[in-house]
Amino acid sequence: MWTRRQLLPALAIFVTAGAAQILRPREVPRDKQLQLDAIVPSQFGNWTEQATARIIQPSTSDDLEHDVYSQELTRSYINPDQSVIMLLIAYGPSQSGYLQVHQPEICYAAQGFRVRSLSGYSLPLAGGHSLPLTRLSTFREGRPEPLTYWIRVGDDIPQTQIQRLLTKFRMGLVREIPDGLLVRVSSISTNLDSAFAIQDEFIRDLLHAIAPANRQFVVGSLAEDIGA
Repeated sequence: MWTRRQLLPALAIFVTAGAAQILRPREVPRDKQLQLDAIVPSQFGNWTEQATARIIQPSTSDDLEHDVYSQELTRSYINPDQSVIMLLIAYGPSQSGYLQVHQPEICYAAQGFRVRSLSGYSLPLAGGHSLPLTRLSTFREGRPEPLTYWIRVGDDIPQTQIQRLLTKFRMGLVREIPDGLLVRVSSISTNLDSAFAIQDEFIRDLLHAIAPANRQFVVGSLAEDIGA
C-alpha cells in the first residue's frame, strides 16, 4: 500500500515526465522527409544529367556529417551549349544546437579555396516575389568555381546566420525543431557574369521541373510564388 509520503513524489515524477514529453520540441516526421533523388529530375528543360563531375562535398567529420545530413544528392548537368552545372543538395532533419546545414563558405575554405563573398542577390519569381540567394567567387589552383546557393530553414530562406538563428528561435517558441536544406549550384568558369547568368537559368528550370507538391520542401513558403 502506498503511503501519502510515497505517493506525492511518485506523482510529481509522473507529472514532470509527462510535461517534458509534451513540451519536447518536435522534429520533422519521417513521412515528410522527401527523397531527394525522387523529387529532382535527371532531365529537365535543356539540362541532362551527365557523369558526375568532381563536386566539392561538405567538409565535416564522418560522424558529424552523418548526424547533420540524412540525405545528400550530387549531380552534374549539361545543356546543348555544353555548359556544365554541378548540383549539390543536402538535407538535415534537425536544425538545433550544433546540428545545422553547413555554409559553402566554410566548406570551400576548409578544402583550400580562396573564398570571396559577393553581395546578396534575389532571383525574381512570379508575381513580383524573389528567391534570396548567396553568391560566392571561389578559387583553388586550376579550379575557379563561382557558386550560388540558398539554405531553407523550416519554411524560411534566411540569407544570414542571424536570420537563421531567429527562424530557429521563432519555431522553438511553438516547440518545433526546423529541418534544413542546402541547395548549391556551381560551375567551372573565370567569367563570373556569364557563370551566374547560367546558374540563374538552371535554378529557374530546376524549380519549375520539381512537382508543385514537392516545391515547399525545396523553397519553403516561396513554393506558391514559382507558378506553374
